[in-house]
Parts: sequence; structure tokens; C-alpha cells
Amino acid sequence: MSKPIRVVLTILLAAGLIGFSTVPASADPTDVPITVGSDAYAIDNEGQITSESEFLYDSSKGDTATDAYQIAYRGTLDMTKVWQLYSFFKSVWLWRNANDQARYAAKTFSGEWDISFTVDPAVVSSNPDFVSCEAVQSEMDKQNAPSKFGEIMRCETAAYDAATGKFTAHFGLHHADGSKVTGADLDKPEYQPAKLVLTTPAHAFYVPQSKFEAGKTFSMVEPTVRGTMAMDYFYVGMPLRFNDTSDPVTLTMVATHDATFAFASRDPERQLPESVTKLVPKRVTKLRDGVQVAPPALEQTSVADGQGTWTFDAWEPAEATMAGSDLDFVGYWTYAVNPDAVFNATYKYVAADGSALPDEVMATLPNSEQVTQGSTVTPPTPAQTEFTSTTRTENADVVTTWKFDGWEPTSAVVDGMDLSFTGTWTKTVVETPLPPKPEPEPGPDPEPEPEPDPTCEPTVEPTVDPTVDPTVDPTVDPTDTPTTEPSPRPSTEPSQTPTVVPTPEPAPTSAPQPTVPAPVAPTAAPTISPTAAPTAKPAPVAQELSKTGPSATPFALAAGALMLAGVGILGLRRRSH
Repeated sequence: MSKPIRVVLTILLAAGLIGFSTVPASADPTDVPITVGSDAYAIDNEGQITSESEFLYDSSKGDTATDAYQIAYRGTLDMTKVWQLYSFFKSVWLWRNANDQARYAAKTFSGEWDISFTVDPAVVSSNPDFVSCEAVQSEMDKQNAPSKFGEIMRCETAAYDAATGKFTAHFGLHHADGSKVTGADLDKPEYQPAKLVLTTPAHAFYVPQSKFEAGKTFSMVEPTVRGTMAMDYFYVGMPLRFNDTSDPVTLTMVATHDATFAFASRDPERQLPESVTKLVPKRVTKLRDGVQVAPPALEQTSVADGQGTWTFDAWEPAEATMAGSDLDFVGYWTYAVNPDAVFNATYKYVAADGSALPDEVMATLPNSEQVTQGSTVTPPTPAQTEFTSTTRTENADVVTTWKFDGWEPTSAVVDGMDLSFTGTWTKTVVETPLPPKPEPEPGPDPEPEPEPDPTCEPTVEPTVDPTVDPTVDPTVDPTDTPTTEPSPRPSTEPSQTPTVVPTPEPAPTSAPQPTVPAPVAPTAAPTISPTAAPTAKPAPVAQELSKTGPSATPFALAAGALMLAGVGILGLRRRSH
């Protein structure tokens, strides 16, 4: 006989023997059979943990809490028996209390649940930021929707021991504000779920990529649920008590491979634009050996670009079987140019040796021009293909020649893009050495002449006027006294030091002798003004006294004064005769 039936018979017997006593009878708690199902699942990677308890390798995962394998553990309670017994005890209470529904609705209930399990800390890591009641409660509400049982089953504590790998959480039966749960609450259908899912919070547990080892196993053990639920002050068959431990959850790591995808242009001269490459499908991971893989169909197979359109052609290969390594698929695109498209043809010059080109060469560069799709373009030949220039350096005459070598390419067909032509010029330099300059022969060092004595007065020979008759004795007025003006003497202080220039010594020449005319009869006595100096031709100055420049001036003055003095003396002598 089952225990629930024994309880019912006991209640009926008590009612029949002692009637409707207002004092509640006391009885042992009622053990409710519940089934705890446990499993593990990937919260961010569908299919990564399979129904066969396989933990598949994913190349996209890393070692940090944010990019590692996100794993969660879940316990599922079958609550059917709990609610069946609750309904039975409610019926008994109403039968004993004259079916007082209002009184029953006001009755309060208490309850608690404890869940726990242990993971392998050598493989599974925990993020303490997500091991909290707030995170546990949020995950419970999400896992049990549309049921609202989470509104009256509230998390009170949550903890994880990283050393042992044990996780625990404690729940109480009450509202979020702490108020009691009533019979009216428990009678609501949304508060009577057929099953209750208790799970670890999202991101609380993860497996780093570095811990993955194909063929390795790791387990979650002793998933346990314990709890009670009872009506306050009602003891017959209360509380309802449940306690169950599920089987361990063991996962096996399985190696997998990837399928990668890329795009390429059928024309190697034309690169795919970003508007095409952004359509590349994402890598497919977790593909096991033996799986037949076909690239995904593209949602967009044509893309307008410039003056034409890119069109998807095909995948290569079209499909393949995974066999121990990754698969690579390439999708090819072709480009078709609009028939009326117009493009540019541009030209540039370069020197074969990389040097700068002269302006006269650059002046022959053709201008850019517009060309139509499908036309053939041949660059024009420069108006002048050779330039020569000559320059002289210290040692040579230099002739530089620039010669046009041709265009690259020599011609091209317009096919959906601009054209560019490069003309090359070659420079030739020829140097002709200049004849050597004659070297001057060394001469004897000149000996310096002695500096002239500024106090030495040159000797001036008096000059005889040939027109004067030396035999004529003019009558001299004894009262006439010739006035002799003193002549200035040259300064003995030279104004500047004369520069001595050696000159060849001239051959001595005899001074010219005056010609004495024949005696002429006197006609009249000449009248001599006492103030007028007799006129006489100056004697030639000796060649060695001829000077030029500022240093010659004192000597010239001295020579002139001596000449005048000589003429005056000669005139006095003639008068005395």
C-alpha cells in the first residue's frame, strides 16, 4: 500500500473516530518523489554540446572568460507529484473546515530548496562576477517562462568553491518583498509549473580553449535537489519533502574542423571592391569527419561598381567531404563593363636612370584624354624625340643628350578601367677634355732698388736762348734792379712712400749745345722790365728724374725752380757784359 493512501486512510479514520476536532493532528512529513534531470549546454554556441554528451572543438574560441566555451549546468525537477499532493491536502483541509475557501486562501505557506553540484576545476573555470543570486534568479525566470513560479521562489544565497568545484544555491518560498505566500497564490495556474528548471547563471562557468584535448572527458557530479513545502500550523502530512540526486553529466571532447570561404575575381588584373568582399560567408566550425559540406547560397549575387557590374559565378569546389583537415572554398566573380562607359588615358615620362627630366622634355608630354569602352589606344609619339645641351666645366666640354625610347605599353584596349602609359627617356653624357693651360717659366727674383733721397736736388743745366746775341751789350739801367722771386723748394717729406720699380739704366747722352748765331749790329737797347723775369727755354730734364704719379710732383717743382733761377743768372751776366 502506498504512503499517500495510508495517509488518506489515517485522516479518514481520525475523522470518523474523533470527529471534526479543531486541534490539528500531527503526522510525519510526506516524501514526494521527484525526478532530477541534469545536463550541460552551451549558452552561446548552438550544437557545441551535443545530445550524445559530446563537447565539440570550436576554432573560434579563446582562453578568456568572454571568448572561451560558455557552459551551463541545468537541473530539472518533475513537480507533478508535488502539486498532486498539494491538491489532496487542500481538499482534506476544506472538508474538515466546511469548505471555507476564503479562510484557505488566507493560509500562508513556507518552503525552501537547495541545489548543488560539483564540476572538474581542472577543466572548468568560474567567473565570480556571475555567481550571484541576482544572476541565478534572472536565469531561473528565463528558463521557466511562461511560468511565474520564480516570483515566489526566491534565491537567497549562491556560492562557488573554486578549490573543490562545488556550486550551491538556496531558495526560499516567499515574494520578492519578503511577504508570505498564501493559498490564493498557490492556486494560480502560473504558480504550479509541471517542471522546475534550476540552472547556473550565464557566463558563470567556462572552459578555456587551452584546456581542450581531443578524447578527454570531464564531468559534473552529484547534481542534487533538496527541499520542503508546508502550510503554516497545519501538520497533517506536512511538510511535503523532496530529495533527489541525479546521474553525473560527463562530456567527451571531440576534434572538429572548419570550412572557410573567400571571394576572388576571374580577372587577375581587377580587384574586388569592398562592396563585394563584405558578402563573404562566415567560417563554419565544428564540422566532424565524414560530413558533406557545401558552401552556402549567397543572398546577393550582383553588385554595381563604377561603370559596370560584378556578378557571382560559382564556388570552387561546389562541395567537399570533411576528412581530417579544414576545407577552403573560393567563390569567383566576373565584371561586365557598361557598353557606353568612358574612361581616362593618362601619360607620364620617366628617366631610365631615375634622374629628373629637363623642362624641354616634359614640355612634350601628351595631355590626358577620355577613351571609350572597347577602343584601342596608342600613345602619340612626342613632337621631338631627342634633346642636346652643351655645358663647360673646369676641365671639359660636356654634351648631354636625352633620347625617347618608347611607351609602355605600346597600346592597350579599354576594358572597364582607366589606362596609363609610361614613356621612358635615356640620357647620354659625353665629355671632351679641355687642352692643358701653359705653365709660366720662373724668372729671376727682382732686386729692390735703393729708395730715393728726398733731399737730393737734381742738377739742371741752364738753357741758352739761341735768339739772344751774346755779343750785344744792352744798355742796362743802373737803377733797374732785377727782382728775383724766391722759388719754392721741394718738401723733404714725401707724401707717400714711393714704389721703386726697377728700370733699365738709360745710356748717357750729351746735352744739346745751343747754336751761337752770327753777330748782329745792335739796333736799339732792349728795355727790360725790372719785374719781368727773362724768358728762357727750360733745359731737358734728365731721364733718370722722370717720374710719374704723386711721387714725381716735388721733383718737377724743384726742377722748374732751378731752371728759372738759371735763366735769371744768365740774364744778369749778359747785362754785366
